[in-house]
This record gives sequence, structure tokens and C-alpha cells, in this order.
Amino acid sequence: REPYQEDVRQSEFEDQFPYEPTPDQQEVFSQVQSDMCDRTRAMDRLVCGDVGFGKTEVALRAIARCLFNGRQALLLAPTTVLAAQHCRVMADRFKDFGASPVLLSRLTPPKQAKAIRAGVASGEMKLIVGTH
Repeated sequence: REPYQEDVRQSEFEDQFPYEPTPDQQEVFSQVQSDMCDRTRAMDRLVCGDVGFGKTEVALRAIARCLFNGRQALLLAPTTVLAAQHCRVMADRFKDFGASPVLLSRLTPPKQAKAIRAGVASGEMKLIVGTH
């Protein structure tokens, strides 16, 4: 794949983060940026940490980079409750950037799920939150 390009919207997105990033978050932000922008192979990275230590923000910044480069992004969550929570957070964070997440889980009505899958396959839907 081609490396992701820098985009001024990335800085604008990151500036929306309402907290001061920790040194560990800064390190992971930098590593993920390097994985995405400096390499031609797909990123293979696991970010783990305790609840409330910023893993979602790491994911959102990577997702933003995907979207700003015209690609699709999918965030998988282990539960429908967490997927719905992530979808609400993403809707708020991406509202000023023209991206609206769609939620696909076992609770999604079949007709709507079929439409979402078709939108994902066609590339029309760019930001998807789902369960495994």
C-alpha cells in the first residue's frame, strides 16, 4: 500500500482532544503515525492498557488518518454496548470533518445491516463501528 499522507485536518482533529496526552500516549501516537506514514506494509500493532488510559484516542487518530486519505476505517468492539459508545464518541469527534459513523452489530435490523454491508462493499460508507 502507499503510505498515508500528512493532512492539515489531522492536526485539527488532534487539537480537539480535551485532555493533555500522557508521555506514553505521545509515544504510541508517534509509533502509529510512523507505521502509517513511513511504511508501505500494513500496520500490525496491538495497543493495550487499562480502562481509561487513552486507547480509544490512539484508535481515533489512526482512523482520522485513514479517512483524511480517502480510505475506509472499521473499529471493532467486543460488545454491543461498547460499540454503541464508540459510535457516539466518533459521531461527536468527526462531526466537523464530514464523517458519520455507522453501527453494525447483532442488534442492527437485518434490512439495515444489509444496506450497511452494501455501503461498506461499495466504499460509500467510510466509518464503521461494529462487533466481532
